[in-house]
Amino acid sequence: MAPESNDSDFTWEAFATTVNKDLAGNFGNFVNRTLKLTAAQLGSFIPEGGQPGESEARLDADCRAAMDEYREWL
Repeated sequence: MAPESNDSDFTWEAFATTVNKDLAGNFGNFVNRTLKLTAAQLGSFIPEGGQPGESEARLDADCRAAMDEYREWL
C-alpha cells in the first residue's frame, strides 16, 4: 500500500522543475570549477590560439562521435 502523502504524487511539472534545478546546479558548479582551475593554471588571461594539431583533431573527432552516439540514444 502506498503512503497517503505528497511523496507518492507525481506530476510532470514537479519532475521538470526538479530535473532543471539539479541540472542547472550541477552544470553551474561544473562551469565554476572549470573556470577556477583554468585561472589557477593559466592566470587571468586567454592565451593566443594557434593551429590545431593532431591531438586536437583527434579530440574534435572523438567529441563529435560521442555527440552523434548521444543523439542516436535520445
